[in-house]
Amino acid sequence: DTSYTENGDTVVPLCQNASIALIKESDIQIDPNTGCYGGEVGETITYSFKVKNTGDVTLTNVMVTDLVGGVTMSGGPIASLAPGAEDTATFTASYELTQADIDAGSFTNRALATGTPPIGDDVTDESDDTSYTENGDTVVPLCQNAIIAIVKESSYDDGGDCSQPGEEINYTFTVTNEGNVSLSNIEVTDPLLASISGPTGDTDGDGELDVTETWEYTGVYAITQDDIDNGQVDNQAMVEGTAPDDTVVGDDSGSTISTDEITTTTLCQSPAIAIVKESSYDDGGDCSQP
Repeated sequence: DTSYTENGDTVVPLCQNASIALIKESDIQIDPNTGCYGGEVGETITYSFKVKNTGDVTLTNVMVTDLVGGVTMSGGPIASLAPGAEDTATFTASYELTQADIDAGSFTNRALATGTPPIGDDVTDESDDTSYTENGDTVVPLCQNAIIAIVKESSYDDGGDCSQPGEEINYTFTVTNEGNVSLSNIEVTDPLLASISGPTGDTDGDGELDVTETWEYTGVYAITQDDIDNGQVDNQAMVEGTAPDDTVVGDDSGSTISTDEITTTTLCQSPAIAIVKESSYDDGGDCSQP
């Protein structure tokens, strides 16, 4: 290409611009009223992927991987993807929601596309959920509903001789998580009880009332004469817990999960009165006279 005395190729070097782009979408439909999805533990999120060759050379061995653990990928690799070509069907992924995801209020992840150009190193791109030109997380906002409930029961035995001051009423408090997020800082209070024991039922020992757990507390109250005069003991307990977003939720006790009412323990009353009468008489020593 330069000399009459030599032989050689005339080479025209052509610029190569290898690039790839990835969009990742979930199949979740967000409730427009709440702005979140009411997913449950174990429910599956399905993802689809759009892979595009945004360069000017053919890419081979195109693969998509997820950057978050627990996501199961399917499909691929794509043997060859021409410049400008888009693949929307080869790759899918699935993920099962966990309690930790719901406690966090969302599940967030991102994927990575990789392709091999004819010359040079592999090209990559992290996914976005809407755009080929940007990179960003695919976020599924998860609805949180923190609810706690307390059921209170009393047990009292007067021993068969009616109620006496100092006899004890035994209380049992059953606390359940009726929402969909874990609760911490659980506190049971009762205005009549100086102390409440418990809980039992924290199966994993993490100090959090899990959705699947039932905790029990106990307390003892010694009845007074005023209680016996009233013929009953009335009281109501309360429980509070803290949601992952630091919201405090509470419930007043009742006989069932769905009710809130005072717990009444009836006491035995045995009204009785007695009178003793004595007489004193002196006849003066000369027998009784009118």
